[in-house]
Amino acid sequence: MIALAAIVTACIVLTRPSKEDNCVECRNHLKKIGTVCQSYLDNVGAYPPSLAELVNKKMVSSKGVFMFTCPEDGNPRDVNGLETSYECAFDLVEGRTKNNFPANVPLVWDNEPRHDGQRMIGFFDTHAEVATEEEFTALMQLLRETLEKHGYTLK
Repeated sequence: MIALAAIVTACIVLTRPSKEDNCVECRNHLKKIGTVCQSYLDNVGAYPPSLAELVNKKMVSSKGVFMFTCPEDGNPRDVNGLETSYECAFDLVEGRTKNNFPANVPLVWDNEPRHDGQRMIGFFDTHAEVATEEEFTALMQLLRETLEKHGYTLK
């Protein structure tokens, strides 16, 4: 009986995703969100006003809603009716954004540091990478400057 309990425990431990697995999954979520945002822009002529709009407009099916939650986040927050771990550039501006932005500008990011004290950030060209808080702060400044340069009113 003890041997059976040890085997079951080992199976549970071995099948639990590692921090590295969760980081890869989070990165993939942000890439998917970036791709769906680009598709939304192509179809509607503007970026969505929020991530929830992607679900409301059926750009993401109800089965795909998992991609709005980082696997390291045990307590996602409700934003416009969508449980999410992420914040988005569109949350910072009044109205709709229509411009294509430079590849190095953040589009969507972890709403708090989760990956060994760092944040995963998805960019307008749909790539994603991990950033320290210092790098994140600099990228947020770049995002604000880019939005202002394009004439958007920040919230």
